[in-house]
Amino acid sequence: MKEASGGGLRRKENRWLSPLMAANNNEVVLSLRLIKIYQAVDLIDKLRKSLFVRIFSWSLYDLAVKFFTLNIVSLYFVRWLTITKGAPDILYSFVFGLSILFIAVFSPLLGYFSDMTRRKHALLIQFTISGIIFTSLLAVTDNIFFAIIFFICANFSVQIAVIFYNALIVGIAPREKMGFVSGAGKMIGYIGSILALYLIRPIVDTGGYRASFLPSAGLFLLFSLPCMLFIRDKGGGGRQSLLKFISFGEIKKNLLSLKNSLQSFAASYAIANFFKASFFVLIPLNAIIVFMSVYLTKVYGLSEGRIIQFLLIGALFAIMGSLLFGFLSDKIGPKLSLYAVFGLWQAGLIMASLIPADNLVHLTAIVLGVAFGSVWTVSRAMGVKLVPEERVGEFFGVFAFIGYVSGMLGPLLWGILAFLLSGLGVIRYRIIVLLFNIFWIIGLFYLRRIPEKET
Repeated sequence: MKEASGGGLRRKENRWLSPLMAANNNEVVLSLRLIKIYQAVDLIDKLRKSLFVRIFSWSLYDLAVKFFTLNIVSLYFVRWLTITKGAPDILYSFVFGLSILFIAVFSPLLGYFSDMTRRKHALLIQFTISGIIFTSLLAVTDNIFFAIIFFICANFSVQIAVIFYNALIVGIAPREKMGFVSGAGKMIGYIGSILALYLIRPIVDTGGYRASFLPSAGLFLLFSLPCMLFIRDKGGGGRQSLLKFISFGEIKKNLLSLKNSLQSFAASYAIANFFKASFFVLIPLNAIIVFMSVYLTKVYGLSEGRIIQFLLIGALFAIMGSLLFGFLSDKIGPKLSLYAVFGLWQAGLIMASLIPADNLVHLTAIVLGVAFGSVWTVSRAMGVKLVPEERVGEFFGVFAFIGYVSGMLGPLLWGILAFLLSGLGVIRYRIIVLLFNIFWIIGLFYLRRIPEKET
């Protein structure tokens, strides 16, 4: 009886102790998890101090963006809209132009905000996640109206994020290495073009254009994570809220400040001529980006497979161009490097407009590939050298604004010329490409006016 009584007491004790033991076990598990989290955070902090990790992580974002700009903007959303859904081509032109208009309006303001608050990295994350979400939503709707809304929001978010990505270059490496870092970013970005073409095309072959949207969003997220984790703003970020900044009173006040800063950019002889040169050369460049597949189909009669092959060759040589001209920019300066880049563009456009159908098409891909890879590399490196470090975000906001305005004008000018020359048949496209060389000549005129000592 005593033993039974003792057993009863032990059972009562266990009933009291079990919750306490469980609580202690939970605390131990929680402590272990906290230790692991602390170790992970500590590892991330150590990796952030590595120059290689910073350059590679920053460059990977250029790769990540290609899964949106190539797969969504240039290849598959436009064909889903116009071929699968049967919408007229002009609808995509309007939708694309509307998204560019929003970007053009907000990019200088947001660039200024990022400089003022030193929150480029936080804004990069916010707009990147927004772009990924809206790209994913394209995969879950079959309604044209909602798809257009999602596309406008996605394109706006991604292109704004790229402004902050460009501005973060100042915290990656010393200024004398900006050409190399910019070239590394573009090189890895064009590797992203190759990956985007190879990884997504089998999905499209089996599931159609719409099947590409969700995988493209997922791969965009995957390759953008290192930049989100291992890159930080130089000097730390501020605390001002973006929502507070975009209130009516704040917008009015900051637009006034922005106007003054834009006037100071215009007052700088070097920066003003850089912006003018950029504006004129980006008109044909943006038109070529939008209508390249149309040109290859109608003028050269290339099949889908041959178009992909053309783009792959161009991407491979864009990688080489990014590295070569990143190195040259550091050695001989960005201005002399841009002379060579402009010459490559003129040669490539002359070749594309004059060579017979399907002959030397691969040589054209090589020349234009090097030209594509180098123009962004050298322009970005030159821009960083023209402005003080504390105004880099503002500078890239204005640079993006110029790019978006020319991005609207280039395709529009192509369309107007194609309409006016419609009586000439397919040859009108060759004439348009040849005429676009005029803009590179104008750009060269303004490039020559930039003082050598400024670069």
